[in-house]
Amino acid sequence: GSFASIVGSLISANAATTDGGGLYNAAAASVTNELVLDSSTVSRNTVALASVGRGGGIFNSTGGALTVRNSTLEENQSAQGGGLFHGNGGVGGPMARATLTDSLIRNNVASNYGGGIASDRNSQLVLTQSQLVRNRSENLNAWGGGLWVTSAAQVTVQDSILRDNQAAGFGAAISVVGSGATIV
Repeated sequence: GSFASIVGSLISANAATTDGGGLYNAAAASVTNELVLDSSTVSRNTVALASVGRGGGIFNSTGGALTVRNSTLEENQSAQGGGLFHGNGGVGGPMARATLTDSLIRNNVASNYGGGIASDRNSQLVLTQSQLVRNRSENLNAWGGGLWVTSAAQVTVQDSILRDNQAAGFGAAISVVGSGATIV
């Protein structure tokens, strides 16, 4: 696998067609790629595909190990996971893992699911001492303005603040749907 560390940086105003407007982290088969984002900002990135684009700010999928510390994900936009899309998305391989600590996820937009964060299939997410603020899911029947959790995703939210998030459909702060989805 690979390792990348981004420290004290700005990733802004980038655009992707399918996944990962700002950053893309995934691996194949039995490999794990590790991405560390520390004291950085990921802002105003977009994914173009209106109905299926994932991870306006960051896309972390199969075999991706993502660590975000003291960082901000803001004003990113996609169909799923405006700030962060996290999960395997139906692809086999190693579980996607993400840990966000002392970070701010704000003002991100998803047209469908997870304005701030979408945590999808076969993934583990730990959110500690962080804030999800003013994120939104916009389309009619959209889910999870702050956080969307589904399909065997395991999420732990600890000592964190979720406030002023909006969903046009269900779960303004958190929406948990699908079989095997858990939140602690």
